[in-house]
Amino acid sequence: MSAPPTSSAKPVERVNLACLQCRARHVKCDSSQPICNRCRRDGKACDYAKSRRGGLDKAALAQRRLALLHQQQEQSVTPNQTPKSCTSSSSGGKSDQLERSDAPSLGLYDSISIGSTEITFAVDSDRLVQLYFEYFHAGHPFLLPQQFFTQRLQSGAQDMKILEAVVQYVGSRYAPWATSEVYRRKAESALAASEHEATPFRVQALLLFSITNHYCSEWGMGSTILETAISLALALGMNTHEFSGQYGEGSPVLEESWRRTFWSLYVTEQHYAVVKRIISFTLRDLPGVSVGLPCEEIEYESGVIPQPKTLADYDIRELDEVEVVFSSFTYLIDGLRIVSELMRNFGDFKASWEETTVYTDARLSAWSSLLPACKKESILPDGSVDEVMFFAHLTILILTVQIHRPASSLAWSTEEWQTAFIPRPPMGMVQIKPERRNVNTAKVLRALEKQTQLLTLPSPLILHAPFTMCIVAGFAAAHVASCTLFPDDRRLAVGRDRLRLCIGAIRACADIWPLNRHMLRDAQNIAKGTLSPPTIMSHQTARAPLEFEVPEVTKQTNELDFDFSVGPMSEVDIFSALEVPGMPQDWSALLDPSSLPTV
Repeated sequence: MSAPPTSSAKPVERVNLACLQCRARHVKCDSSQPICNRCRRDGKACDYAKSRRGGLDKAALAQRRLALLHQQQEQSVTPNQTPKSCTSSSSGGKSDQLERSDAPSLGLYDSISIGSTEITFAVDSDRLVQLYFEYFHAGHPFLLPQQFFTQRLQSGAQDMKILEAVVQYVGSRYAPWATSEVYRRKAESALAASEHEATPFRVQALLLFSITNHYCSEWGMGSTILETAISLALALGMNTHEFSGQYGEGSPVLEESWRRTFWSLYVTEQHYAVVKRIISFTLRDLPGVSVGLPCEEIEYESGVIPQPKTLADYDIRELDEVEVVFSSFTYLIDGLRIVSELMRNFGDFKASWEETTVYTDARLSAWSSLLPACKKESILPDGSVDEVMFFAHLTILILTVQIHRPASSLAWSTEEWQTAFIPRPPMGMVQIKPERRNVNTAKVLRALEKQTQLLTLPSPLILHAPFTMCIVAGFAAAHVASCTLFPDDRRLAVGRDRLRLCIGAIRACADIWPLNRHMLRDAQNIAKGTLSPPTIMSHQTARAPLEFEVPEVTKQTNELDFDFSVGPMSEVDIFSALEVPGMPQDWSALLDPSSLPTV
């Protein structure tokens, strides 16, 4: 933690001029010249109103201050020194220069040698940590709970410094007044400087930084950092039951954090694999995994950690005379195991498409039917949303859509072939029975109905894990297809409102995570191409063929051409009451508002 400022510290310069773009949006501007950091981040043109006074303009003043700063640096730094930071005493400004560590490089930070002269705002680093726990932690609960995290920071533990830098960077993405790029550089520098530190806290920092890079549209960097995190975790033995005790320091909370970290590595690596259409990944079939299952969030937050259950306990849950409730994290892990099993079947070529679909459908139905009553809804007793269970339910629903849509009447549009972040149509053809088409269509529509109800839960969309927005993008494409089934005014209005809900959810987080902007553009392009009046009429007269496309796997590249996974709003409770009591034989009733109960 940084020392408190002394009385001799220079006051932070106040910004009196904002660019026209920031002024129009009523947001904080740092007045950097010639382009402010916010406009640079958003890719907008940055213009300043011309001064009505005489004398030097803002650009000329900035150039003069920069020249003075360079002059002071040359006088105060010898040729053999590498400055970590230089502060201008004449202008009141601040220049942070973040240098790469002298340690050998991971290959991730070769270009990290950044110097900048910026007007800096006073940002409370503790507040950035709070923002992390307020907005991000609930969807990715593997770090220590906030009270224990803060206690360890205040104890001066050196192994927390690298993690603190990454946490501050994630928190800065939720802080409009903070410049995220500055904290990103600090996180990169901290990771580079600690490259030879083999600690579990470094695994957590790498995992967190990987997720952040991925949702900042830097997929390559995110995947590379995740590979480094997994390699370090396996080298430490994090996949074993004994690891948490060896590195837990006698603290049950810290031991639980290590278990959650391993399972979060599994969740993240699988997500990256399905987004990139890769059917295998390091942790999918890793032998010797004996890590205990995570406990409930309320137990984790309170510090009262029970004896961890195991996957063996979970897999015989249907035989228990008294129902055993597992944690939300456990149900998410099991949902992702179903995805892994589907990937394994496609990769091994041991089962036909029909056999694989029937088996997967049975697993999905068992997952849902064995859920305890308290887990069927993603709502906690205090009325807040259980973000992990929310993620688990969305995973099951998107998998239901992806395995049944190829055999349904919800055909893919030509626009879906052109998307980069939403699942594309499958490849290859196989005959299906005509009488099965209605059943598959009904299952897809039911999944879309339940997904709509999830998005209307009483929770700010910004609190949902970024992973879930990729799933929502996949649902958006299916909602577009559902609109073409019955393009009459009443049922089309229902489908369009559900589509608007998905697009609004993606847009709600677009200012925080740049990847959402790309997903938003893909979803809008599909909707524009499919829902224009001529397109609707053509879909109304066309009949879906009695065959559908199945995945083809290229063994050389290990790529799955059929992307059965997720792609990669206002908080108004619309259509939350549209739950059809039973499975109708006529699945068209699912989109017919007149068949729904009056509320």
